[in-house]
Amino acid sequence: MKLLSLIVMLCGFLIAGIAGYQYYLHSPTYALHQISDAAERQDQITLAKYIDFDSIVANLTEPLETAEESYEKRAQEETAEAKVRMRNSTAADDRIEKMKESELDLEFQRVKIGQQAKLFTLRMEAISMTRNLFAHFDSCQIMNIAPRGDTYRIRIKDKTGTIVPIIMSLEHKAWHVTQIELPENIKN
Repeated sequence: MKLLSLIVMLCGFLIAGIAGYQYYLHSPTYALHQISDAAERQDQITLAKYIDFDSIVANLTEPLETAEESYEKRAQEETAEAKVRMRNSTAADDRIEKMKESELDLEFQRVKIGQQAKLFTLRMEAISMTRNLFAHFDSCQIMNIAPRGDTYRIRIKDKTGTIVPIIMSLEHKAWHVTQIELPENIKN
């Protein structure tokens, strides 16, 4: 009877151990440790498996893209209004009107290209910052992990000592870093 109880107890511990290990394998903590190990080995494939760089960059650049779209729409409207005002004014020569309209169009295009260049630069900086953050990532620098609905908000300390909140989401039965919240000193 004692042998049977001992066997049942050992089986119970074995099942609990396997269940606990399976839980750990599907936890954000495990994903963070995998990121840390991949960063140490400079394993880009594993990093890409756990870090959604496209989503991070999109979240970082979305406010600027929205502002740029709003600005472009406003600039188009102002350019169209300026053309209408110019046509309504008393112009001596039709060719002069067309040249002025062309100048307005060129100015609009110049500003638009400048905005696109700024957006491109921001995207490159966001990619670089994200790669640098995770290239030197150490799972020992995790400050805290807090559940937030279907995601986890994790505060990590980067190599400069800055605390950077990251967001991890469960996608396809694995945890991925999907967003980085920029500290105030970086946003400006």
